[in-house]
Amino acid sequence: WGRNGSGQSSGSTSPSSIVQPTLVGGAINVTAVGTGKDHTCYLGSLSRVWCLGDNSRGQLGQGGTFPPGMMPVQVQPPLNATQLSVGAAADHTCAVDPGGRAWCWGYDMFGQIGDGMLGGTENNPRPVSF
Repeated sequence: WGRNGSGQSSGSTSPSSIVQPTLVGGAINVTAVGTGKDHTCYLGSLSRVWCLGDNSRGQLGQGGTFPPGMMPVQVQPPLNATQLSVGAAADHTCAVDPGGRAWCWGYDMFGQIGDGMLGGTENNPRPVSF
């Protein structure tokens, strides 16, 4: 629930705000949810990461920046994860795989993807460099 201008709360852009919890079509066996400014990601069946909403900065992990995801789309390549974090009020997402390795994708203007690069977007999950 909350802001819904990119379909990130309901899978549809109408209404523009959702005032109560809403079931998103295709969201099955959800174990974790993370919300960004205009996108939402969750851990679903088989611990796979799914996202919906705005994709103008690669937030959905689909290898490109458009179109927005009105229905949940699986991050590509498929990423098994045990934990999920979406940058609060931001346009990037990170997940931790079963081996403990962190992966991030989306907006990277300030290096928030953690791959040692600065600027632009990462449209697919990238391993975080420690």
